[in-house]
Amino acid sequence: MLAALGPFAGNAWAQGAAPAEYPPGVVVDLGALDRLAPVAAETRLPPPGPGGLRAMLAHSRARLNARLNRTDGAAAAAPPQPKAVVYREAPDSGWMRPPPIAPPPVPAAAPWSLVPAPAEASAKADLAPAFEEAAADLADAGDATAADRSDPFLDRDYWKGYLLRPIDIVTAPARWDTQDWITAGLVAGLGVGLYVVEEDIRDWLQDHRSDTADRASSFLEPFGSIYLLPGLGAGYLAGYLMDNRKAEESALLGLQSLVLASAAVHGLKRLSGRARPGDGLGHDAFDGPQGFGSGGAQLSFPSGHTIAAFSVATVIASEYDNPIVQAAAYSLAAGVGWSRMYDDQHWATDVLVGAALGYGIGKVVSSFSPFRQDDTLSVSGSLSGEGGSLMLTARF
Repeated sequence: MLAALGPFAGNAWAQGAAPAEYPPGVVVDLGALDRLAPVAAETRLPPPGPGGLRAMLAHSRARLNARLNRTDGAAAAAPPQPKAVVYREAPDSGWMRPPPIAPPPVPAAAPWSLVPAPAEASAKADLAPAFEEAAADLADAGDATAADRSDPFLDRDYWKGYLLRPIDIVTAPARWDTQDWITAGLVAGLGVGLYVVEEDIRDWLQDHRSDTADRASSFLEPFGSIYLLPGLGAGYLAGYLMDNRKAEESALLGLQSLVLASAAVHGLKRLSGRARPGDGLGHDAFDGPQGFGSGGAQLSFPSGHTIAAFSVATVIASEYDNPIVQAAAYSLAAGVGWSRMYDDQHWATDVLVGAALGYGIGKVVSSFSPFRQDDTLSVSGSLSGEGGSLMLTARF
């Protein structure tokens, strides 16, 4: 209802101002008498004085009623609802009028719309057929490429690799980065250290032979010789029957690596002419080039079993990103090298160089694999009112 008024207001109501004329909820705080002069000056009301007090209250009441119940000259369909207006006394600047009612905020325009503008829709309609046609052409090209490479055994690039990979192997150091050179340096340093102590290693192995070690050597040695070709053939056949392209490709790459490694090792054996440990000539017995038809040739350096085992193991480890498969492949290859030293057929440096060469050849064959291409092409595009873009992604 009506709030407690100051002394001046109380006098005013005592002089006849009817409080019933104010709607419920209206609070008129007129303050003290000493603040009436600024209010009168601001609102252009007659200043308080003899006879002017009643006129000022009547004038203020009329203006307030007019503001609260304004109908803008038209008959209201329903009686106006009372409004709550509070006049408060400002601490420093006199009387404060009710703050103006702010207009409702205008919602900001949406930064985008699901419904394109006519011009944008027209541009998209013009570009859409071009995008569809390009995507269809790329899909057809991808299908054709996949069909051409459906059988890896018939891939011409694979068979060309038997002629091209030797060049890549010989020129591999030209493509090495810093880490590769550091690794090669560490292997060379290890080779120098083994050369110094390899006679002691040979003597220790022969002094510690046992039935268990004999059986282990007999089990591991064929993985560097007679097991390799049948194993690769079985892998290819299993992949073919099970429609496992990865198995087929791995078997073919392993075969290529094995062939190239075997050719390389036989050439090195003939060039070095190193005596085997069992010959009793010592680890420094290098007689130089050996004729291919000469009997009793010294062919110890490097180890053929070890280079063959590591050439195949490296391809398998490179093709299958599986730690268990990689560990098994390299463990078998290392076991082959150990068996050749245990059987007194090779020096430690023969095995080290054979392992390093087999690893390098396998890496080159796997890196230059003609099968390292995706059968699918990734196509993405975007359309806008100003144009479009098309992006093709292919991995080789």
